[in-house]
Amino acid sequence: MANIITTTVSPVLAALFVAEDAARIVAETRQCDDNDNARCLIQYEIAHHTAETVNDLKTKLGFMVEQKMGDGMDWLPTVLEDVQRIEPVETADRVEALKRYEETTAENTAALAAFSVAEATFEEDPHVEATRAHTRANMRLDEASNAQCEAIRALILPPAPSLSALLVNMQIAIDTGMIACTDLNNALATDLRRFSNYANQEA
Repeated sequence: MANIITTTVSPVLAALFVAEDAARIVAETRQCDDNDNARCLIQYEIAHHTAETVNDLKTKLGFMVEQKMGDGMDWLPTVLEDVQRIEPVETADRVEALKRYEETTAENTAALAAFSVAEATFEEDPHVEATRAHTRANMRLDEASNAQCEAIRALILPPAPSLSALLVNMQIAIDTGMIACTDLNNALATDLRRFSNYANQEA
């Protein structure tokens, strides 16, 4: 267990690694079949442990390879279940939220371009029609910005269904500057802790 950092995996899996290491020491010291059997049972518990994060799966597989647990056993169904749990298919709600974000972002981009043109025209010659066009463009931009903000919140505030979804959420929050919003920042931090199993380790 020398190469396993137990603080970065889920608590149950960490406890299993500690128990396996203790059983290994007992088995090597006392050289008894019963001790070997106890160690094997713990190793199988580790292999069957439901990995909730990529790090859980990576650590578990590394341990299984090191212990040569693939000999005569088909662990592929178990590993496939882990992969599907960690990286599930996008839900209908998530797909719809992403679509809404993309639509509102496209509208916001178009509204910003229209406002830039209207503002340049207004500054060059602030006649009545130019003033009205500038006002309309400004209202359109405000509406588009508000719609985009609502779409971003609808996408990021629910728990991210997977690590890749969380990465997308973080990228959107950073690109749009909404990472500074307290509610979104808290939601992203909560998801990060959920996927990392490294919660509450701040100094």
